[in-house]
Amino acid sequence: MIGTCKYCGQAVESLEENCTQEAADVWATLNCDCASATADRRTKEQVTAAKDRVFELFGTSCAEYGFSKPIEAENILLLTSIVDAVANHTISSAKIHFGKAGSASISMTSKSKIKIQRSQAHAYQLEE
Repeated sequence: MIGTCKYCGQAVESLEENCTQEAADVWATLNCDCASATADRRTKEQVTAAKDRVFELFGTSCAEYGFSKPIEAENILLLTSIVDAVANHTISSAKIHFGKAGSASISMTSKSKIKIQRSQAHAYQLEE
C-alpha cells in the first residue's frame, strides 16, 4: 500500500501490505523527512515527555521530589489537558492552585519547551 505524507505529499510504500489507506498515510507521515513531519513528531514526543513529568511531579512518585502527597487523578487529567493546549499554542501558560497540595504551572519556554512546575510552600514557626 502506498501512503502519502499529509504535509508534503511524498508517496512512501508502507511496510504492511494489508493496511488501510489511512494507516498507510499515517505511516508515511511518521516516516517522512520533510520539515513539517519532523516538527510534528518532535511536538508529539515533547507532549508525551511533558505528560510523563506531570505524572512524576503530581502522581504517586511526587515524594521523590519532596512533595507531601499526590493530587487527585481528575486534577492530573486536567494538567495533561493543559499540556495539550500549551503544545498546540491554544494557551501560552496556566497556573492552578490545589490548596495544601500546592500549585502547578505549565508554560512554553522561549526555546519552545514545555515547562512543568510544582510549588508547595512550607512554613514553620517555633516559639518558646
